[in-house]
Amino acid sequence: MASDVVYLNASMTETERANAEFVLDYFRQWEGEFDPEAAFAKYFSPNARLRYEAGVQSPVQTDMNSWQIGPGEIIASNKLYVDMGYTAKAVIQSVLARGPLVVVERIDMCKIPGAPDRAVWMIGVFMLVNGKIVEWTDYYGKRTATGQGTD
Repeated sequence: MASDVVYLNASMTETERANAEFVLDYFRQWEGEFDPEAAFAKYFSPNARLRYEAGVQSPVQTDMNSWQIGPGEIIASNKLYVDMGYTAKAVIQSVLARGPLVVVERIDMCKIPGAPDRAVWMIGVFMLVNGKIVEWTDYYGKRTATGQGTD
């Protein structure tokens, strides 16, 4: 996690700052032993929704426009990545928080056994309610210079 994260709105309220830090904390825990069930319980609302948009076809999601809804689907999706040996580190570039909305620009440094490492530029849009993530949509960009082509 980069220590030089750019906060795009310096005049955040206390709640906005807490929301931004909460989402950044979620990405920090990727770097250790990732436990999908513990992560869901700590960071997500029981009715949370997750969606990957425009770009890489997820190995665990057949329809890029469909939502993964609730703990069963989101935990199962994350567990498939963990079981494949997939690891990622989020290098945070910038954060914007307005009310319950947090937007995180990051580069995901991805390692998948048997495949070349990838660095993928991402924008994550998070909606928080009562201190938990209720919606998260990831928008994929092109791979960075360390990657090959686009996803």
